[in-house]
Amino acid sequence: MNQDVETTDDVVFASVGPVLKTSIKFSAFLDTSAQGFLVATPTKVLFNAENIDIGSDYDHVTNHRFIAPVDGNYFFSANLTFSVNADQDRISASIYVDGSEVRNASLTTGGTTNSTIQVSALLALTATQYVEIYVANADNGDSLPAEAGGVQPNYFDGWLQSVD
Repeated sequence: MNQDVETTDDVVFASVGPVLKTSIKFSAFLDTSAQGFLVATPTKVLFNAENIDIGSDYDHVTNHRFIAPVDGNYFFSANLTFSVNADQDRISASIYVDGSEVRNASLTTGGTTNSTIQVSALLALTATQYVEIYVANADNGDSLPAEAGGVQPNYFDGWLQSVD
């Protein structure tokens, strides 16, 4: 073996820097039933099903959150499609780390058709920090529809980009 290379269970430390041997990634979505929201109250989105969960770090049953297993830089993205009940509705989606908002995206709807909002972030996390998605609805009681016909309009994805 090359003297410039050390290994752990998950990472190869080469002369060019750390290289992942295995990936940490997940893709969760809202399944089974729509989720409603209270007006002006940030509410955690309960992504309750998974397509992928390499590492089993996303809890889709109890806490509906990703917990970082190692220190590193992680990328997260959420897509939320709202069933809008009123014209000129203000909605927002946020990424929270350990219970605090770190990224936000918002929009004002232009009618009563479905509206989609996306939020993403590249975050430096330490092991055991957790990441969740919240939504807020400033005006009306909108909802997020569940999966229908194999289409997942509401999802939360994340993966480890690099280790420190």
